[in-house]
Amino acid sequence: MKLPKPKKKCKNCSLTIDEPLKDPSKPGIGNFCSFQCFAAYSKTTAPSTKKKTKSFFDKQMEKPEFRKAFKVQQRILKKELKEFNSRIRGGVAAPKPILDRDPQYLEFVRSFPCIVCRAKNDIHAHHTETGGMGVKGSDLSSVPLCHEHHTGGDVSIHKLGVEEFEKLHGISLKLVQVELLRAYVRCLCGHSLQR
Repeated sequence: MKLPKPKKKCKNCSLTIDEPLKDPSKPGIGNFCSFQCFAAYSKTTAPSTKKKTKSFFDKQMEKPEFRKAFKVQQRILKKELKEFNSRIRGGVAAPKPILDRDPQYLEFVRSFPCIVCRAKNDIHAHHTETGGMGVKGSDLSSVPLCHEHHTGGDVSIHKLGVEEFEKLHGISLKLVQVELLRAYVRCLCGHSLQR
């Protein structure tokens, strides 16, 4: 006596399949109770066909001049951190850092429009780095922001924080900082500046 074959269960909804679906163009469709189950299961398990897009920072890192400026900045920071750690290990309290102060550079930064909305009036020079607890960072780390995007609005950098601000507005503050420094050096050397 032949035993009846056990009925298959649908891979998507686990219902018993009375009659398997047949479609030669869709392999594995016999394991589903309906075309809707097959489509739903295919959407959830199919590998993503979207191309992974590079972040703005990764695209900039492909440029040799940006990569070079970024590496120089990393070296400086590593050196400063090493000096700071050696002071702490020696038991000597670290003095307040002497940071670059350049009013001429701040005026230069304020001459640019806001990097978010391109507003040209009431521009602030936002320091992207800090010198430590309660110490303003180097003037050479400044970027131009209007009052609304600096401290005034709900989407300001001081309310959102740097990471959220960069994500929301699609801006890399490090890249802007490097470009401003490059433009400032060109101005000091007497080259014309195009904004």
